Amino acid sequence: MKVMCFFLVIAILLVGCSSPPVILATQPVPVASTSTSLPQKTSVPPTITHTPTETMTLTPPPTLEPEQAQEVIRILLQEAEFDCPAPCFLGIVPEETSFDETRSSLISSGFPIEQQYINNEGIYTSYELDNGLSISVLIGIQNNIVEDLRVYITPKKNSAEKPREWVAYSPETLIRRYGTPSKVEFFVGGVPPPGQLHMMILYFESANLIVNYSSYDSGTYTDTGEFHICPLINDQDHIRIWFGEHPLHPPLPEVSLEEATSMTLEEFSELMTGEPDHACIDLDMEAFY
Repeated sequence: MKVMCFFLVIAILLVGCSSPPVILATQPVPVASTSTSLPQKTSVPPTITHTPTETMTLTPPPTLEPEQAQEVIRILLQEAEFDCPAPCFLGIVPEETSFDETRSSLISSGFPIEQQYINNEGIYTSYELDNGLSISVLIGIQNNIVEDLRVYITPKKNSAEKPREWVAYSPETLIRRYGTPSKVEFFVGGVPPPGQLHMMILYFESANLIVNYSSYDSGTYTDTGEFHICPLINDQDHIRIWFGEHPLHPPLPEVSLEEATSMTLEEFSELMTGEPDHACIDLDMEAFY
């Protein structure tokens, strides 16, 4: 009996000594505290994914009905935009306007986005009015900003309308707005007369603007061998416009006003802003050959 009591006492002491490990094993406080921090960590991803959704998702501009688009583009070609710090088209300014702003402006004005290059590198769109005039817009994009902006206008042939349906980009309008061109050049050639191609190119360097007026069959040869043109009343087959300080594929250098005529740039500007029927120029053909 004494022996059994001895072993019972030993067993009780051993159980009492083993209780601390049980307490240590059941201490969950540090684990519980880390588990309460998990919701804080899992709450971060919704914040990260939410921000790009707001900044990258654009509300598509309303699509114009064909009649509305016709009117918007017709007004655009009749009224020059003077609300830009530099020449602009639909508010698009090279090296300032973003890709998204450009695309939205074109769509909201009725231009269909016919082709969008990969990686937002450019936009091409064109529109033809019911009067036969067509307009094409080519825009180069770099780093999500407009780098190059070109507009090509093809007027309807033999138009008797005055003012021209594209008067916003006619020589007299641009000279009145931006002053005397920094440079005027001419080209005569292409095919034998009477189907002769001639071009008049105006440079407005302070405004980062170049305009090339191209025409077939509008000029005539004089008895003295000069080439007679009247830019304000002759039909123009194409008007090409370059916007921006670094134009892509600008016109090649041609014969200067001073080489082809006896006029100065100031006299040319005065002629172009005078009576349209009298705004005619005789080009010395010897300067072209």
